[in-house]
Amino acid sequence: MKRSLLALLLTGAAWAQTPSPSPAARGAEATTQQGSFSVTSLADRSTWQLGETVHLTWRVEGPSGGNVTFPAGDKLEVKPLEVKDAAQVTLPARGDRRTWECRVKLTAYEVGELTLPELVVSAHAPGEAGSSELHTPPLRFQVTRVPGRSEDKPDQIRDAKAFAPQAIPPLLLAAGLALTLLGLLLARALWSWWKRPRKVVGPPPLAPYPRALADWQALAASGSHGRGEWEPFYDELTRIVRSYLGWRFGLPLLEWTSSEILKSLNLPPEQHRRLKELLEAGDGVKFARTPPRAEQGDQHLTWTRELIEAYPPAAAVGTSAAAAEEVAAR
Repeated sequence: MKRSLLALLLTGAAWAQTPSPSPAARGAEATTQQGSFSVTSLADRSTWQLGETVHLTWRVEGPSGGNVTFPAGDKLEVKPLEVKDAAQVTLPARGDRRTWECRVKLTAYEVGELTLPELVVSAHAPGEAGSSELHTPPLRFQVTRVPGRSEDKPDQIRDAKAFAPQAIPPLLLAAGLALTLLGLLLARALWSWWKRPRKVVGPPPLAPYPRALADWQALAASGSHGRGEWEPFYDELTRIVRSYLGWRFGLPLLEWTSSEILKSLNLPPEQHRRLKELLEAGDGVKFARTPPRAEQGDQHLTWTRELIEAYPPAAAVGTSAAAAEEVAAR
């Protein structure tokens, strides 16, 4: 007896703890009769959670010879609900009646009691001249929030705080500016060094004696006196003799006038006469525009060569004219 009573108590306790099944979701439906057509709005549920999808069907029943046209899927406006997908179906006729359906998937993003607005459908009945408009009956829905779960921990959720930028320390800011300035100065110095004018390394300059012979040889080869170009010819000829004799005797002959040169140089009479005629011819061409005779140009060119060779440097005394020309050519 005691055993039977104990078993009965345990069975009752287990039955009390067993959760009862939740009732099935109830749908929503509304129907109106409009002329020869019956219009129905049908949803698979009347209550659903925020963000869930509900299946809705607009159904029109009418004469089999009629025609019903629903709005295109991209033009369905059922605010505040949002259409996710839509399809239109024409079912086979049953006797003298036919059914047309527009099946859609809807989602709500607002909570509370929502009303499905009516939809305007175009219908044509047999024997009628034109089409008529059918209005689908409205439906009411209840949209609830997503319920919390037992494992959720709301006390661990904190309000998000906006990021508060911290000020840069003055010392770090000064160091950054100093490094930036130093980098700019270094870059500028490197750029200036890269763009510096390069020194062109050429052959070593000739000594005055071979330099004078080389300049004389270049002037003779130019043929300027033969073409009557007297001014550039005598400018170069007198420069050669002034430069060389000035170096040879240690006098600034390039800065002196012709009369000062003739007074300062103590030359033999014949060389003095030739130098005087050469300088006077150069001054006449430069200042008086008095050209000499053609044979005088050749004569003055020869005299200049003889004056240079008459006063070689001390180390070149005894050097032949051929040896001097070879040095000048190098």
